Amino acid sequence: MITDQIRKGIKIALATDGKTMREVCRTTEMPESTVYRFMGGNNDISVVRLDRFLREGFSRTLMDILEMGK
Repeated sequence: MITDQIRKGIKIALATDGKTMREVCRTTEMPESTVYRFMGGNNDISVVRLDRFLREGFSRTLMDILEMGK
């Protein structure tokens, strides 16, 4: 699934950038609970919020993250 690929890409981006999820959440002002629920597969996240999270937190586009998660 695409969401699994996105989750994997986010984990790789965290490791590559040497960031923690907490740091990225603070930078993007995204609630940690929202992100952790998405990463755990419990909830979905809107494409608009996800795009903002990736651009502001990782300076990457959704397509970049998808490629990383392949």
